[in-house]
Amino acid sequence: LITPHIVLTAAHCVVIYGYKLGPQEITVGLGKLYRDYYRNERNANLLMVREVVVPERYLGEVHTFALDIALLDLVDRVRPSSTIHPACLDLTDHFNLIDDAIGYVAGWGKSNNNKHSEYLLWARQSYLTYQPCFSQIGKQNWRFLTHDKFCVIGVNESKIDYGDSGGGLTIIRAGVHFVYGIVSTRAPFENNPTVLLTDLTNPGHRLWLNNQCHRLAQNRTMD
Repeated sequence: LITPHIVLTAAHCVVIYGYKLGPQEITVGLGKLYRDYYRNERNANLLMVREVVVPERYLGEVHTFALDIALLDLVDRVRPSSTIHPACLDLTDHFNLIDDAIGYVAGWGKSNNNKHSEYLLWARQSYLTYQPCFSQIGKQNWRFLTHDKFCVIGVNESKIDYGDSGGGLTIIRAGVHFVYGIVSTRAPFENNPTVLLTDLTNPGHRLWLNNQCHRLAQNRTMD
């Protein structure tokens, strides 16, 4: 959640084999602790989607998941609570990631027992600049490090795995969580702990996010 009505995710989570899911096919769960969709949770909200927004040039695996970013505009605005609060999104060019910066990803992906976690977990991740990333993923996989990606690697055996896609990587600045990446893919590296994320410091993504968030906000004023 990056505004009271906009959710940030990965395009490959909402575009399946070239088909973009419609708003009526998606429900967003906020404040959930358990993976079970039907589990009754007092502090969770299940919300309908008004619009699904994906970059026009996103082609998925054909282009090695470049432009893997999407927005979900919710039907209803969300009121912040003790369990639901937007992450901050810095769309200026005043902050850039540095090697070994530590971030956090939450999700229900596969854990150390190779099964999907039923309870929400978080993984501590270290940011890698291009050269260390190249070394980690191997020459045969360089094509997956597209112009708008960066790498992270788990700290102290913490890991991102299948089922964590679309989650945000947040870095704490002045006590506040800022989101700087979206979990994209690790498909080519079955036994490699390195994961590729969509880079939200990329100028093209910053411009796209600015434009789309402004458009979605304007649409609400016209209702």
